[in-house]
Amino acid sequence: MAAIQGQNIEGGDRAQRALIERLISASHPRASHYLTYLLNVYVRQVRDCFSGDKERKALEGAFFCAQAEDLRLTFRAWIARAADKADAVESQSGIRLRAQLIAMLGACPTAYDAAAVLDCVEREAPTVLRLEKAMLMAALGRTHEAAEFLVTACQDYAEAELLLLRPLAPESLAQLAHVRGARRSRGTQPKAEGVRRLLGLYMAHEDDEMAARLVADVLQRYSECLCDDAGDVLASIPEHWPYAIAEPLVSRQLARLAHREKSSSIERGLRQSLAMAEQLRTVDEHRGFGPIVLDYSQACAKCHKLLGSSAFVLVPESREIRHVSCG
Repeated sequence: MAAIQGQNIEGGDRAQRALIERLISASHPRASHYLTYLLNVYVRQVRDCFSGDKERKALEGAFFCAQAEDLRLTFRAWIARAADKADAVESQSGIRLRAQLIAMLGACPTAYDAAAVLDCVEREAPTVLRLEKAMLMAALGRTHEAAEFLVTACQDYAEAELLLLRPLAPESLAQLAHVRGARRSRGTQPKAEGVRRLLGLYMAHEDDEMAARLVADVLQRYSECLCDDAGDVLASIPEHWPYAIAEPLVSRQLARLAHREKSSSIERGLRQSLAMAEQLRTVDEHRGFGPIVLDYSQACAKCHKLLGSSAFVLVPESREIRHVSCG
């Protein structure tokens, strides 16, 4: 550790990073410890590259422009492509460093201390490395907190959707927690709870136009998950939003009600057919008994009350006469 600190004093983070990378590549016994330290070095270097608001806002602005054309674009995917284009441009070394940091965080979540790296991010670059903070929270199993941070602070909506609605996808940040040993969810379909949570985050968005666009996209693709909560979801949609936003959910509910009504109608028809068949069978069984003559003293063989003018039946096996209700 003294040698590493010495490198830090003499050559700064660049020399320190090179030394730690050599130790890790040589499979040093304390490689995990050194990788954590290396990630902290990367955090400080990326912070220095984007220390000014101008550089940070320029990077975020470029991503938001690309995101406006494709809501399913994640910052991770975008910066990886941007880093490939920036390979030959020395002035854009910060983009390459940040892409490397993001790739390292996602590639080996069990090989470093996520809590220590998160502490470094929050201490050294809380406003610069927002996505990295969300990744580390997800790796630590803080899924809901990470999703909210992705929507509100990072505005990385595609990443939040992957985290909440597609946790089993290989590219989802939820896989970081799974790799670290967190409990894996069952099933491949998005759960209604996750869809409702994501809709709630989107509806609270400060940009009403973007909120409407995001909610419309979710309802278009995941309305089947909200069948049991359709009323509450529709009631929460602002009245001034276009009907087209709620149309997928409304159409699905109408189709569901129509199917339910059709099923009920078929069920009623089947019951009536069975009842009629039973009556015809009874009539056929009674044809061979001839006329039945009763007087007013005739009582039901089951309840022993006088039949009077009540409807009655003849039991073929015992030839007993009973009220219809006594069967």
